[in-house]
Amino acid sequence: MVAISIKTNFPQIGTQLKALGDDIATKAVISAINKTIAQGRTAMIRAITDEFAIKAGDVRPQILITRARFIKRAQEASATLEAFGRRRGRRARNVILFAAKQIIGKQRKRVRFKTARGWITKDVPIGGGVSVLIKRAGGRKLIAGAFIANKGRTVFIRKPGGGRAISPVETIDVPQMFNTRRLNEQVRQIIEQRFPRIFESEARYFVSKFSGR
Repeated sequence: MVAISIKTNFPQIGTQLKALGDDIATKAVISAINKTIAQGRTAMIRAITDEFAIKAGDVRPQILITRARFIKRAQEASATLEAFGRRRGRRARNVILFAAKQIIGKQRKRVRFKTARGWITKDVPIGGGVSVLIKRAGGRKLIAGAFIANKGRTVFIRKPGGGRAISPVETIDVPQMFNTRRLNEQVRQIIEQRFPRIFESEARYFVSKFSGR
């Protein structure tokens, strides 16, 4: 799990907080934090899908928000944007997610194998694999010898040695995308830039609500 936290440590709103009553200030801060972190989540999903060739629907379930709550002892409110691996303890996802396509080899090899009707000889394609697009700007890559199975849900490759053993082909998962330095910093900046403006709007709303206007 990797995370971005947002707390009430923005100097831009210090004067405004002092001008509000404690109850209104608390409500405005918590509401502003929750709205800002929700926008940060949307920004992170967009940043990941712009950088990596993965669908938003595959990213969204792995990026979660812990909503803000006020901690009276610390006089602090905070919320967290977190990215979790799809499988506990695993840091990778199968490359099937990344626009995987089976590529048939252009070369052919004559092989002999046994069937229910006896031995036959047949020309089979060789030299193919599975083509994937991990980063949108990086171009497609061929994983030589890989194949798609498990009803189209998994890319496998045979283990060295020429036997029948296979293993899934995996790459980075959403938390590693989330933690890409450039994307992480980009979303942090969005949060820092938007929070003061959102807080102003929430402060006006709660002042109006509690003053009866």
